Parts: sequence; C-alpha cells; structure tokens
Amino acid sequence: MAATALTRNGISEATPVEIRRRIGAALIDWTICVVAYVVVSIPLGLIEGFGFALRSESSTAAPGRVVTLLAQIAVLLPTLLYFTLGLREGHTLGMAAFDFKTLDARNGKPPGIVRSLVRSLVSVAFGAAVVLAYMGHSAEHTYWSHYERTIYVLALIVTGIVVVDKAFVPAHRSGRALTDRLFRLVRVTGAAGDTDRGLSDWLDRRVGR
Repeated sequence: MAATALTRNGISEATPVEIRRRIGAALIDWTICVVAYVVVSIPLGLIEGFGFALRSESSTAAPGRVVTLLAQIAVLLPTLLYFTLGLREGHTLGMAAFDFKTLDARNGKPPGIVRSLVRSLVSVAFGAAVVLAYMGHSAEHTYWSHYERTIYVLALIVTGIVVVDKAFVPAHRSGRALTDRLFRLVRVTGAAGDTDRGLSDWLDRRVGR
C-alpha cells in the first residue's frame, strides 16, 4: 500500500509503517525516556524537597512554590528534548532501529524545529496523562482533594483521546494517527535511497518474512 506522502525526492515509493514497527520503536523510545527521567529525578527531587521546605515557612512560601514547580517541569525536559531533536532529524533512535522516518506529508522532508517541538509537547502530555490516569486508578480516592480529582478526570479524558488517536493507525489505510494528520506528518519505511534498515532485517526474520 502506498503512503499518502507523494514527494519529489523518491519518498513516494515508501509505504506506511507497520504497527509492529511502531510498537517496537515506541518501546525503545519510551524506555530511553524512562531511564532519563529516573536519572534526572534524583537531583531534581532534592531541589523539589528544598522547595517544599521553603513552602513550610510563610515568609518563603512563594519562592518555595516556584522552586517546586520548576523542578517538576524540569524532570520532563529530557523527554521533550529527545523527541524534539529526533523528529527534527526525521527519526528518533527507536524509529531508526525499526527503519522508518517521520516526514512532512507535503514535501517528504523532516519537520522543522517548531513543529517537532509542538509535536513533542503533545507526546509528553499524552504520556504524562496515561501515567497519571493509571496511578489515579490504582490509588485510594477517599481523601483526595478537589484539585487531585480534577487532575485525575483530566488525565482520564486525555487518555481517552490517546486511545482514539492511536486507533486510527490500524483503522485507516494510510496508517496515520489523528495527531499525524493534525501536524501533517507521515511515517514511512522503505523510502528510496535508504539502505540502513536498523533492526528491520532481524524483525522480518522473526516473523518469517
């Protein structure tokens, strides 16, 4: 099946990425992100603890809230940078390992830095929502504050959006999720001129192709 991106540089010969390749790439990418999260959360956790200590004193409560918020935001920066820099080049390490690229559906080129950044922000938000929804589902709700319940409900709503978004990958012949369409991106494999297939040869042998 031909990809929907028809370009001037041979990408028109590519095909949509199979689901198994997308899953494999996602496992690699998010494993890298989890490891990065654990590494940076150690020093940032100390900074966040310092922020909580400041908040316990009325005279330093405002700076403490700022320090805590900045530490909580900073812990997600490695994941944001990883996806942003990867998409800017057309592929993350996981995508490269499974021999496919994420390209502009209009011209077959990697998305620019701005679109890569915004798309990465969406990925981080989706990932955080799924984790929060899972943690909230597993937690005891009896003593939750109104704020915590609101966060949980929002996480469930975003998780539902994620499910619908990913459901379009196998459901539509183009193999594009709703977010791919929103950002005018296409994920393709087998583009003309690509000789490095990463883990694709191994994957093909495993499934008997």
